[in-house]
This record gives sequence, structure tokens and C-alpha cells, in this order.
Amino acid sequence: MCWGSWVGATLRKPTLSYVSFHPTWLVENILKGDGAVDKLAAAVKVPQLLMAAGDDPDFVKPGGSVDKIIKARAEVGRAAVR
Repeated sequence: MCWGSWVGATLRKPTLSYVSFHPTWLVENILKGDGAVDKLAAAVKVPQLLMAAGDDPDFVKPGGSVDKIIKARAEVGRAAVR
């Protein structure tokens, strides 16, 4: 399990954006309980490019809860790229 994407999601400014290959946001649920990834997505401060693989959890895939939450936030989602 690569935890780099979880680290990137928890970063705060001055990071301008973050790219995650095979995003392992599942770590947030492991550490803080089910549904914690949605709270993390709501707290993200910079645009995220999540490059999910086929076996990644649905919540980090296009149309998943993380994708929807980030894109709904104008200050972050406007710059989100997929």
C-alpha cells in the first residue's frame, strides 16, 4: 500500500496542487473510521488529480464521494482536473 496520496491530501498550503497515482485515501478510514475520507475531502485546500486504478476504492474514482465533494467546492474543485 502506497500512502503518498494520503500524505498529499493532508497537506496544507503552500502546496499548489497534488497528483496521486493509485490514491490510498483508505488510510484515512483505517486511522479515523468509516466515512473519514469524506471529511478529508471536505478539508482539502488544493486541487487534486486522483489517478485511481481499477482495484482502488470507489470513493476515489471519478464520480465517487471524494471526487464529488472536491468538485463541489468552488475554491478547490474549479481547478480540479481529471
